[in-house]
Amino acid sequence: MLKNYLKVVWRNIKRHKGYSFINVAGLALGLASYTAEQRTREIGIRKVLGAGIPKILALIAREFFLLVLLANVIAWPAAYLIMTNWLKRYAYRTSLDFALFAAALGMALLVAVISVGYQSFRSATQNPADAIRYE
Repeated sequence: MLKNYLKVVWRNIKRHKGYSFINVAGLALGLASYTAEQRTREIGIRKVLGAGIPKILALIAREFFLLVLLANVIAWPAAYLIMTNWLKRYAYRTSLDFALFAAALGMALLVAVISVGYQSFRSATQNPADAIRYE
């Protein structure tokens, strides 16, 4: 049953590449928005104590970058094994370079930078009194 489910998922991803990108970007934006909302009070207190916008952006972005890096380190061996076994079926083979995995990491970091950067900047530029008052 799981095998059939994964076949359907894979077929839908191949068929609807644009929607897959929208789903990934939406998930990243939602997670960044949720994190910024949860840390609104902390951001407000840091601003009152003198933290600048770059420090607040770095505070929030560092957490996401570490998570993206960890996810890639975990996914690379599995992806390498799956892709190697898949490529064995073809007469004309290509090699799997590190550049392929580095490009995947780069795209994941780009999505993280865009979504986290926007939400972090929006949270960092809010009035700290409003953030502290309503919490």
